[in-house]
Amino acid sequence: MPLKIFGERNTSTNALRQIVELNSDERCLPSTARELRPSIVVSLAGYRMLKRISPLHDFARSRIEGTFDALFESARPRHSWKHAATLFDSVDDFRGVPVLVTVRHPASWILSLFRNPYHVFGERARTIEEFLDYRWATVGRERLGGRVFEPLALYQEKLRSYQVFADQLEAIGGSMLILKFEDIVIDQARVFEEIRGFLDISASGFKELTNSTKSSAKNLHYYREYYGREAWKDEMGSAYEAVCERFPRSLAESFGYAL
Repeated sequence: MPLKIFGERNTSTNALRQIVELNSDERCLPSTARELRPSIVVSLAGYRMLKRISPLHDFARSRIEGTFDALFESARPRHSWKHAATLFDSVDDFRGVPVLVTVRHPASWILSLFRNPYHVFGERARTIEEFLDYRWATVGRERLGGRVFEPLALYQEKLRSYQVFADQLEAIGGSMLILKFEDIVIDQARVFEEIRGFLDISASGFKELTNSTKSSAKNLHYYREYYGREAWKDEMGSAYEAVCERFPRSLAESFGYAL
């Protein structure tokens, strides 16, 4: 039975999928528009052509986001967008489907979203301090009713949805494993051992991902060094303390993070 991966933006969902499929015979269920309908790549190409034409960009963006949202609206729960809040009236569609969920330190996550604000509408924030108060409009496939959140509030909503989802899965005898972004980038082999019980293993030995799934300039050594030393904290300056003050400590601790 294929696996399902959920996780907020910038939490290594792509890397986790590649680790699973590189080292086992398992395949992950569709989690993006392109995976759900490969022909959607035509729309993506059109969007990229208009991306730098500002007056057309917002129009093209809204049309394409609407197309993607409609695609997921008609999809079954196990084919939900990987960045969606896991809020389901029923989780019966996940019976027999192992679920992997990726999470990340709230402060590290906010820095990454500031740098890579996927699916953001309107003008981008100029500083990370400004970004903490940014009004983030969610897309329909996010399963949050199109509501608007400050980024940290959005992340809280996602983490709480994972907690509810875990309880729902447990009630039907399902299985769910929370995996930390930091563990994935620092020690892939250990993470793979954690999920080994969910997999049909036939590949011999363990094969690491050596390059970033998003940047050819960054490799495995870079990530291990950068996140192992938590160098991102220095880059945040006073914004790190601001995140620690504003993010619920108990929620962070429930996912293994100390603020």
